[in-house]
Amino acid sequence: MKKRHIVTQPLAAATLLVAQVARVGHSSAWPSLENQDPSGTFGNPSSPALRIVVVGDSSVTAPGVQPLDDCWVRLTAQQFARDYYVTLISHGVGGAKIADVLNGQLSPALADTPDILLVSIGGNDALRGTPLGRFEEDYERLAIATAGIPTGVGGIGDFGSIPRLPTFARSIASVRSASTNRAITRIVVKHPHLVKANARDPRFKAFFTDPYRYFAADHFHLAAEGHRLIAQAWEEIVPTLAAMHETT
Repeated sequence: MKKRHIVTQPLAAATLLVAQVARVGHSSAWPSLENQDPSGTFGNPSSPALRIVVVGDSSVTAPGVQPLDDCWVRLTAQQFARDYYVTLISHGVGGAKIADVLNGQLSPALADTPDILLVSIGGNDALRGTPLGRFEEDYERLAIATAGIPTGVGGIGDFGSIPRLPTFARSIASVRSASTNRAITRIVVKHPHLVKANARDPRFKAFFTDPYRYFAADHFHLAAEGHRLIAQAWEEIVPTLAAMHETT
């Protein structure tokens, strides 16, 4: 009986979190923010060409970020644009999970022949109940499918900071997001073409201490200020990805 209790307790917590996310997600008390397409070109056309392709969820489509140039995807492209003429192509879809990337986004992304691939996925898996083992298996499939392409992957921050979640659900969100982040790390250490942007260090405590500065009007997605903070972590892996590109 004790073993059954230990096994089912995380499942019950995940189910409760899914229910709360669904409840607040459909509440008319919050504004609905539109997904956006960060695709574009950046830099000097006389610089060497670099094609960056992005897959992921609403962390890519940046609902509520104004101006769109402040989203982390474009800010990261601007970092590469110091040395390259960047063509940025986004296949991100709001609400996507890892399975959606595998089944809908990855094939067209690879068909775009990226020089560098950026992946930001896992948040919805953490919040909406994807079993951790299945998530890790699917992320492994993504890693295998992208072998040979310098690939930056986003970590999963502490979702206990999301203001829209009820207080009791935030502790569950913290645990689920931490577990998902660790799963991504386990995959990254096995695949040398993957480089992970840090989503968990002291700078991100600001999401807890000053949430209404960093979250958008729906109190769920990150605002421009939040994206600028995330972009700092991505900026740190730009030199590694650029060096990998030059040697492939």
